[in-house]
Amino acid sequence: METEIELADMNGERRAARRNSTLLAMHDLFPSANIVSSGFQNTPFPVAREGSPISSMPGINVPLANTEEDPAPRSDVQDPETGATGGGDPKKRFRKVMVLFMATIVEALLWGFVFSFGLFQNQYAAEEKFVAKEVEITMIFITAVGSMYGSGSVFEVLFTRFPIVLKVCSWCGLPVAAIGLFLASRSTEAWQFILTQGLFYGIGAAMQYYSAYSHISDWYSDNKGFAFGMMLAGSGIGGVVIPLIIGPILKSQGSTRALSVWAIVLVFPTPFIWCFLRPRNWISASASPQPLDWCFLKSKVFWVYQGVNIIQSAGYFLPGIYVATFAQALGLSAWEGISLTATLNICGSFSSLAIGKLSDVCNVPNIVIASMAAQSVSVLLIWGLADNMAHLSIFVIIYGLVAGGFTSIYSGMAREIRRDCPNMSDTWMMGILSSGRGVGPILCSIITLTLFTSNPEDTIKEGYGSPYEGFILFSGMTGLLGVAVVCLAKWKRWI
Repeated sequence: METEIELADMNGERRAARRNSTLLAMHDLFPSANIVSSGFQNTPFPVAREGSPISSMPGINVPLANTEEDPAPRSDVQDPETGATGGGDPKKRFRKVMVLFMATIVEALLWGFVFSFGLFQNQYAAEEKFVAKEVEITMIFITAVGSMYGSGSVFEVLFTRFPIVLKVCSWCGLPVAAIGLFLASRSTEAWQFILTQGLFYGIGAAMQYYSAYSHISDWYSDNKGFAFGMMLAGSGIGGVVIPLIIGPILKSQGSTRALSVWAIVLVFPTPFIWCFLRPRNWISASASPQPLDWCFLKSKVFWVYQGVNIIQSAGYFLPGIYVATFAQALGLSAWEGISLTATLNICGSFSSLAIGKLSDVCNVPNIVIASMAAQSVSVLLIWGLADNMAHLSIFVIIYGLVAGGFTSIYSGMAREIRRDCPNMSDTWMMGILSSGRGVGPILCSIITLTLFTSNPEDTIKEGYGSPYEGFILFSGMTGLLGVAVVCLAKWKRWI
């Protein structure tokens, strides 16, 4: 047995020697062939460099060597954690992280300010220079939210058809929003605030917001729900920090100074956004426009999700708008109202992260059902019966956790819609869904004008039986209606 092993080793050494001699002979015959060797189980084996004479000789099959002594990391390697391409390149990894970080900052500055509108609502109602009904004040918020959401599909169309628009919006969005707030600080009538703090600010914020949206989609190819959830969590963070900054200024110096201060704050991070919030590669302005895929209009999946999206948004914003004024109507202090708004926003941040991650790995219809059912229960049973600070605190925590991250489901919805429309981009689909969410505030404004025809009483006992009863019932019933639509669609096998 040992003799056989020794003979096998000797035969292996002889074969290796013959290969070495062949390698040397080839090198002598073809000096310019630049033949090298590569090890395979410690046995030399000849390989040739691409383009060398030996590699192109007929009848000779010699493996090609890697011509790069220190190959650069591939730019198309996928990051296993984030799913972004370019994960192997440290510079691209840094750029990828900074894109997500700056997008989160944009979300915090723009949406955090919008979701802190309850503070301005109380201030406007108290200022002598601003004479308006409460529903007119609410229209400022409705206009801002409606324009920010409703313009989503418009901007995504422009970004796709005319790439230069993406660059312009990425650079000019925050300054335009800041100009809107500066003009609002000089306004005195309701319609002026609606045009400036509502429409002007909303358009500028949408320019910046959807350009950041597109950059996130460009950098993150997998786990997109978690990436968007991280970005959307910024609105909750901003909703906590901004009231702590704006609240004291509003109370001590009024809305004029507060709006001017926040206009300056919006301009400050613009140079950093120019540097870091960028796509992987800017598309040339002379590039031909990309075609748009409209096949989603024939998809039942799209219409189900868009319908549920509109229903949810119609009732979602009412608690955020009125929880602070509701607290004061119960006899609570202004700071307690601010703390309720901040708690609602921070819980919405955690909700965005959690629901965004779940949308990557779980069944999307089940997530929608769970979120909207819990939203309805929290409004009807907790807010409707709330009569003190403890009850309201429980409500805003639960409501923020179950409803605050609904938009993080968009990536999962877009993924399912793309099964019917494989050539459709995620950003285009998510822009369509965002526009649908913009319909909700319009319905909300109609409901506000219908259900809230008089100013609230000085004090109330609980939600039911107060001027807020209509809001509570409407917000709660929209959640139940959304659950019914999704359950029907699952039963009919539309989704």
